[in-house]
Amino acid sequence: MTLEEVYTNAFSARLTNWYETGNSPYLQDTDTDFIEMEEESGDEGDWTFPNSGGSGTINSVKLRLEAKKSKVNSGSTTVYVWDGSAWKSLGSLPLTTSYAWYELDVTSILNSWAKINGAKVYVHYTYYLSTVNYVRRLTRKVDYIPAAVTETITAQSFPMLYVSKPVKAQELISKVEGATITKVANDFPEELIKSGKAAELKSKFAT
Repeated sequence: MTLEEVYTNAFSARLTNWYETGNSPYLQDTDTDFIEMEEESGDEGDWTFPNSGGSGTINSVKLRLEAKKSKVNSGSTTVYVWDGSAWKSLGSLPLTTSYAWYELDVTSILNSWAKINGAKVYVHYTYYLSTVNYVRRLTRKVDYIPAAVTETITAQSFPMLYVSKPVKAQELISKVEGATITKVANDFPEELIKSGKAAELKSKFAT
């Protein structure tokens, strides 16, 4: 299982009804960049994320926002996410008067790697009694099982040695003569070193 969480890295300014403070995209990992709204109902967006480096089986996808409001029981902020063809409402955040993280499960909406990489977010404010709503951080979190990497070498028997591996990679050293190499599920660098009538194959791949 692998967990990948990334902050938004781009703001399109398609919707700009909120007040923006600091530097775009405003919802990165700082205390000084944020958006706020108090005067009218309005929308702000869209935020996007870096392409995921993941592949394989998706366990869960979540959006996480840090937000607050200035008054209890008044005003609301609703979150919307793009699923590749339409905007989906994720409901209103139950904001308090102190900054807190809110985690929204979008697994059923962003249910493919294409939808995860194409995800966009905007927020809607509903005005009530001069309440100020704030949002200052936004992340996308994906829990997944990486795709398997398989190396199949046929047509010849030969000795193989797995050497000590770094944290996320391992090296396979095989002495081969007249073999056919078939790669399945992933590509990885390889090096063939000639040695007399034999060749030495070195392959490095992520686990």
